[in-house]
Amino acid sequence: MASNYGIASSSSFPPGSNQHVESVKSEYRDLFQQLQPRDPEAVAIAYSAEVTDIAPAPPRDGFRQLAPHHIWSESFIDSRYGYRPDLPLFLVVVRVHRLPRVAEIALDRRYAGCRSWVDLLEGVSIAGSQPAIEEDPFELQRQAILSLAKQAEGNG
Repeated sequence: MASNYGIASSSSFPPGSNQHVESVKSEYRDLFQQLQPRDPEAVAIAYSAEVTDIAPAPPRDGFRQLAPHHIWSESFIDSRYGYRPDLPLFLVVVRVHRLPRVAEIALDRRYAGCRSWVDLLEGVSIAGSQPAIEEDPFELQRQAILSLAKQAEGNG
């Protein structure tokens, strides 16, 4: 089942130990820096996301095949695979949409901490949002990710 979530830069929330510029590949670090919050009392939300797929992450060696499809640095991925190896990791494919205008919501302490998803206390309209990637290119990438993950899982 797909779910909709507002997306804010993780750096928009009070930074945690896993929200450092070194967590992303070098070619994405300038974009990461640009996402620093303008207002310490508010969170800017410019995108929405729909979860289209959740799949078990392949073993670490197999994950390397997915490199063209994510922004994470090798050291960050190593840390995720090394942290609590008794708990499974998952790939989450999301369909991102640009909101027609940036929504500003008040920063709340309930958004703080190490979280993948945050339930917003205020509604954000997604009416008029547009896909960040058109349907055909998105579907090609989605299928490639799922295929590579399945192949890697079978070889792990």
